[in-house]
Amino acid sequence: MARATVHLIGIPLFLALILASCGKKDNNPATPEGELVGYWTLSKYGADANDNDTLDAQESFQVLGTGFSGSMALRSDGSGTTVLNLGTPITPNFTWSLVDSNKTFRTVSGTDTVYLPIQVRTSSNLTLFDTLTTPVGYWQVWKK
Repeated sequence: MARATVHLIGIPLFLALILASCGKKDNNPATPEGELVGYWTLSKYGADANDNDTLDAQESFQVLGTGFSGSMALRSDGSGTTVLNLGTPITPNFTWSLVDSNKTFRTVSGTDTVYLPIQVRTSSNLTLFDTLTTPVGYWQVWKK
């Protein structure tokens, strides 16, 4: 009888330990690049009309219903694809990385290298500022 009791107590205890170890979280925080890996959709865009390098509410426009759309796939190997539709789809392939202490999103496509300062970067939000456009910069707000 004592042996049956040990087995009855031992089996659930063993199963509990296995389940607890399976649910253990990784103690290593996600890398900044790892947060960006995945599929993104363009949710807002806008021009920095007052040239203050800040995305003000009056400068931001929802993409939905404008006929303008965008998606971006960032892969862990540093490759990516963007599909922008401004009436005619544009689909560049590129490599990407974070530079300048993870404050700038860099893309390389062929001989073109673009540096986009990051305003917001989380695992589900990415706001980039395109300073190459003249006379004002343009915001890109991406969501996962």
